Amino acid sequence: MAFRTVEDGHKKVQLISLIDMIFILLVFFMVTVTVVRLTIKEQKLPVPTPVSEPGRAQIVIQLLDNGNFLWIDDRATSLISKKMESVEKKFSYLSPSELNKKKTREALKVLINRNIYRGEQLDNQLSKLVKKSDSDPSSQYFVMLRSPDKIPYYKIIHIIQKLSDAKYQNILYGCVGGSIEDIKKSKNVKVIIERDKNGRRRENLQINF
Repeated sequence: MAFRTVEDGHKKVQLISLIDMIFILLVFFMVTVTVVRLTIKEQKLPVPTPVSEPGRAQIVIQLLDNGNFLWIDDRATSLISKKMESVEKKFSYLSPSELNKKKTREALKVLINRNIYRGEQLDNQLSKLVKKSDSDPSSQYFVMLRSPDKIPYYKIIHIIQKLSDAKYQNILYGCVGGSIEDIKKSKNVKVIIERDKNGRRRENLQINF
């Protein structure tokens, strides 16, 4: 009867293959963790906290949770000025403080209702602004971009990239957190007369919120 002989010694583990496998798993783990972290970070937009003091902007862009946006520029000044004149005539019997509150409420209604655009119109608005800035190298614009925390990060980056297309880099911008509810609750809205750098009188819209 034939018997199989038992091999002396045990089979050795292939250490080189094992090390390669550990290295591959380690790389996979590191890449996965990085991707997960980026995804979590991009769920909310980290925005700078501004100093609580008056500021100026030629354009205010307020992003809305539903994908639309509020766009306020110099055209809003004449619109609000006419509305306030109308309210002042119609409600002249009110006390100065009550009349001011009434003017603010009515101005905000007009400001918001007349200046909300659909989301797909944003690129067109930005392109118009860039084209306007390119037509006059001496002009300078400051855009205040307000965004709720839930807005994805890439939407803000998209807007900034569009503004950066200005030929003379004369469009500056600032990003702050905030919703349209902050604007709706503004304490005061008024039109003030100021002089520009050339000494010309012009109306400017002042919103305190």
